[in-house]
Amino acid sequence: GTTTPDNDLTIYSDSSYNGLTLQTADNNFSQGIRFQNSGGYYTWNVYRKDAGYGNGAAHLVFANGLDNDLSYLTDRVFFSESGNVGIGTFPDDDLHIKRNSSVSVLLEADADNDDETDHPSIVFSQDGNLVKTKMGYFGGGNTFQIIEEGASDDIICFRSGLTETMKVASNNISFKPGANDLGLINKIEVTDYTHIDTIGKGSAYKKGHPAPFSIINL
Repeated sequence: GTTTPDNDLTIYSDSSYNGLTLQTADNNFSQGIRFQNSGGYYTWNVYRKDAGYGNGAAHLVFANGLDNDLSYLTDRVFFSESGNVGIGTFPDDDLHIKRNSSVSVLLEADADNDDETDHPSIVFSQDGNLVKTKMGYFGGGNTFQIIEEGASDDIICFRSGLTETMKVASNNISFKPGANDLGLINKIEVTDYTHIDTIGKGSAYKKGHPAPFSIINL
């Protein structure tokens, strides 16, 4: 498409959908783009992988390593034919991250530390974005927040397994199913396992439970 390439290979197009096409003669084959170092060892392989549905659909896979045999490179990132993304594994969900050791996700905002309104956050949204919950750092402070908005009740629930242990609403907090709201009774129910000190706000415990799990100061 051009007589003046500015690199080893230049593809010039003046319309949409033109470009480089890699076509397979058999859907079981894997075509891709491979990268080698100066010693002839493969370091990356970006290739198609047949989805196995019998209709020619394929996944896109990024593999890397250091070997003169492509088959010894390790698949690292998967884009499934349905659009799911897997890191370290083929995805079983929209986004799936897997490691043999610990896994972490890092959201880093305000890396240059010049604007306190830059913040990392995660937003959970549904019902056409009418209901959403945000968690992260918001505004100009460095306080981690969980914000629920849009729902008619604006309630955040904490559960242990299937059991509700605490509920936080806009004007009260309640513990365990059926418990009275703290905003209505202005106190916390004392159980066999917890001692509440409303006067001295001291540290007293029952049945050998260690701090801080067996005391609530008001």
